[in-house]
Amino acid sequence: MSRIWTILTIFSLLNNSLIAQICDIKSFLDQCPTNDPAIQTILEDFEIRLNGEIISDFPCYEPVSDMDVLDYTNPLIWLQTLRVIYYMDRHMVDHLPWTDTTLYVWMKNEIDGIRILDGVSGGYCCTVIDGKKFVTVGNSNDYNREFDKKWIGISGNIGFLAHEVRHTDGYGHTSCCGIAGGCDETYNENDLGAYGIQYWLNKSW
Repeated sequence: MSRIWTILTIFSLLNNSLIAQICDIKSFLDQCPTNDPAIQTILEDFEIRLNGEIISDFPCYEPVSDMDVLDYTNPLIWLQTLRVIYYMDRHMVDHLPWTDTTLYVWMKNEIDGIRILDGVSGGYCCTVIDGKKFVTVGNSNDYNREFDKKWIGISGNIGFLAHEVRHTDGYGHTSCCGIAGGCDETYNENDLGAYGIQYWLNKSW
């Protein structure tokens, strides 16, 4: 089975030629997502809201690692997260144990967007607004936004989002180790739950 870390450095088969998707994740994350030709497609597939407002403007300057943390906004971070998901396993099939599509297509088929909301710790799935299904996430502080300039932060966002999207398939939580709702009932790579997907992705990375 292909590993997701490999996906971040793969060459995908497209038009009978090998074309790099993400060759260097550090350099990739230093690019503004707004400069990417795929962004219009991503914003058509996923709506990003901040406290109820639909966000269509994502100010950004490069390199992203040099941006002032106040300018590196939560909507921009989630757009960057979706951009990584879009590219990391394009044109691959049967590499994820819970879907026969790519991670991006699976998410697109399950949710309509991400809602960033003040006062939320972590996040949850799902909220329906205007007939659209959203994963709700918290509005991160300066420390966490700075953390999200790097792969370690973005990968955490991807795992968290995948966890929440899995709930749309009817996978809930159970309690364990004194933690309410802190586990899946089992870890079975043929039938992964929400925590299972998150663990599988992190193990692969």
